[in-house]
Amino acid sequence: LKLLNSRDCTRPLCELSAESPLRSTALPPWAAANKRLLLPDTMITAICAFIVGTGIGAFNSESLNPCLSQTFHLTKQKTGPLAKQVSLKVAEHGTTAMNIAKEKVTEHGTTAMNLAKEKVNSMRNKQ
Repeated sequence: LKLLNSRDCTRPLCELSAESPLRSTALPPWAAANKRLLLPDTMITAICAFIVGTGIGAFNSESLNPCLSQTFHLTKQKTGPLAKQVSLKVAEHGTTAMNIAKEKVTEHGTTAMNLAKEKVNSMRNKQ
């Protein structure tokens, strides 16, 4: 076990190497023995968090409703113009991309069709 030195404690966590004792990727001892325990444990945690969150939301519903309705109203108000801009850009670039794709298909399609015709004709001549 490598002890921490003063240099490790002053560097930000993003600069620590993978071998640093501050950055551990090992499983906890109870999960190392049986990795299949992780999925049920995670599911139980998620279900409990959902139940607790639902209970807190129901208890505070009177104070949360105005806040949520204002948030949704502001979101609709701000995203409406942005959605129109994005749809116009997508339509513009979509038609350009479609024209390029049509050109490529016709270019390569006629080449492939000519090759197929030649093969069919050569097979007919062999018979």
